Amino acid sequence: MDDKTEIITFHANDIRVGVLTSRLDSLDIQYDLRETTTFMEPAYQLKVSKENISTVNTILNEITDWNSSNENDSSSIFGQIRKVGVYFTWFAIISAIGLLIYMTWLILNGELPRIAWTGVVFMTIAIGFIAYLELRKKKKTTANNG
Repeated sequence: MDDKTEIITFHANDIRVGVLTSRLDSLDIQYDLRETTTFMEPAYQLKVSKENISTVNTILNEITDWNSSNENDSSSIFGQIRKVGVYFTWFAIISAIGLLIYMTWLILNGELPRIAWTGVVFMTIAIGFIAYLELRKKKKTTANNG
């Protein structure tokens, strides 16, 4: 690599790369784009001249913030893991609510000792706290995207 060029490595899906290349072409910026992998995840390397680096960084920031961040992008492996984590969290909340209802029924019918109410109270607090965190996280991503 010579002193007049710089290489930028970034993650994006095919649509975003298409937007990037069309923007670079429309601005007559010379570039060399190559596919690569970082940490077993697809990535791209863009080689551009140092005089155009600020323009390219601006375009890259626009396309990576466009619609959703790369963290929430379901095409990346980390986005898929986060998606499964959200499903698992809601599955755990629904399962805990079912267990809560069942325990309450057992206590009211005398099948469980009264001390089991402690478990019901703590489980209710835990479910409420997890639901609060999920809703707070959803509000933050909605505020960032909208």
